[in-house]
Amino acid sequence: MDAMPEGQEFKINKSVLNKIEHHAGLGLTQEQISAILGVAPQTLSTKKQDHPEIQEAISRGRAKTVGALSSSLLESSKSSVQAQIFALKNLSPESWSERQQPLVNVNLGRLSDSQLLDEIRQDPAMTNALGGFLEQDTNSNTNP
Repeated sequence: MDAMPEGQEFKINKSVLNKIEHHAGLGLTQEQISAILGVAPQTLSTKKQDHPEIQEAISRGRAKTVGALSSSLLESSKSSVQAQIFALKNLSPESWSERQQPLVNVNLGRLSDSQLLDEIRQDPAMTNALGGFLEQDTNSNTNP
């Protein structure tokens, strides 16, 4: 689309919203979309504040693309273990993450340093996570 003629007002209508949705779905930035529409990026940004349907069109376009890509990924994952792992890590990160995040609940306000170290040493997960550090700490406490 060519730039709008000087002095012509940028109007929001069904055609403009369809273009915004389409180009957002292609992954274009709002700056790129404004260039296609022939308006300054600030104009699109200002119109977006007054017309929530602009942001809705952007969100719809992006959501449709994410949906299509997800569908395609799931379809291709049937023959690719790597794609299956990727999909599982993204769809269910709490179950398929490679990182373990131990849950530790300690009231630090009521413990001295030595009591805190004793609590940590009693928790096998914390002992494993801090293994080398705990040994160094024990040695540094015994040597002045």
